[in-house]
Amino acid sequence: MVAACSATGKPVIVAAQMLGSMGKNPCPTRKKDADVTNVVYDGADCVMLSGETAKGKYPVETLKMMKEITSGAETYLEQKHLFLQGPILML
Repeated sequence: MVAACSATGKPVIVAAQMLGSMGKNPCPTRKKDADVTNVVYDGADCVMLSGETAKGKYPVETLKMMKEITSGAETYLEQKHLFLQGPILML
C-alpha cells in the first residue's frame, strides 16, 4: 500500500498502533520497534500515534521513542544511500 501510494506521488500516513505496547509499558517490544522501522524503510511520509498517547500510561515516553526510532531509521537510509553512491572523487 505504501509503495503504491508513493508511486503515484500521494503522501502516505501510517497509523496502526505503531507503539501499542507502550500503552502499558515504558518501553516498546522489539516487534513494535521493528514495525516502526519498517514503515520508515517502506517509504511512509508520516507515522501517527493514537491510543498510545491518548490513553496510555506513558504518552511522553511514547512520543520520544517514536522520534528516536524514526530518526534512527532515516539516518540509516541516508547513510546507505551515500554508501551506495560510492566515494566522491576529488580532482
